[in-house]
Amino acid sequence: QNLSIILSQYPSLENGISVQSYSDSVQVNINADTNFDAASTNKLPVAVYALQKIDQGELSFDSSIYGTSLKDTLESMIIQSDNQAWENLLTYFGIQNIKEYLAPLGVTSFYNNDQNVISPQDAAKLIRLSQNGALGKNTAEYLENIMSQSITGPVSLATEFANMPKKAGWLDTNYNFVGIIYKDNKKFSVAIYTKNKDGSELDYQIAQDFINTILVQINASIIAP
Repeated sequence: QNLSIILSQYPSLENGISVQSYSDSVQVNINADTNFDAASTNKLPVAVYALQKIDQGELSFDSSIYGTSLKDTLESMIIQSDNQAWENLLTYFGIQNIKEYLAPLGVTSFYNNDQNVISPQDAAKLIRLSQNGALGKNTAEYLENIMSQSITGPVSLATEFANMPKKAGWLDTNYNFVGIIYKDNKKFSVAIYTKNKDGSELDYQIAQDFINTILVQINASIIAP
């Protein structure tokens, strides 16, 4: 209810929000099954796919991806949001192979119809599952660590959220945020996708206010014990 009140304060925005508990079935989803232009948040499924290849022993962090180690490629893609690193991994692994890996996990919106899209619900689900058994302990901790260092582009997070594990994605028309919130020994994945309803260029200051307001509300209310 509180999230709905906040959404009503931003009438020009179309939003999708998903919050998912790691320890039980508690979820809050608002327009969360709608596919949004993922921008760089779709670097996370690629990272998860690469890391499970390490878990399976098919690759190592030292494996070469077109002359660069997999470790360096992953860190460039997630921490610096480097698009060339992303393209290299997409080419190396193949989008269809990644989709086939994600489907049994229930993540089915990734690159639907060959478009760079995902739903907020699937984005939050993937991060929750990656930390809840889809990845091994070491690779899950590694992903969380590099997400903690990831840049957020034109949006600055409030101090209390600056070091949270996250991955942002942005274009002229939208801003997306996927992250992990800890509170009182509980852990929640969160995905917030936003764009203007009329498809016009997004004011990043409005997006910044919106993202931080939603994160504060989630932290204060939804996951309060």
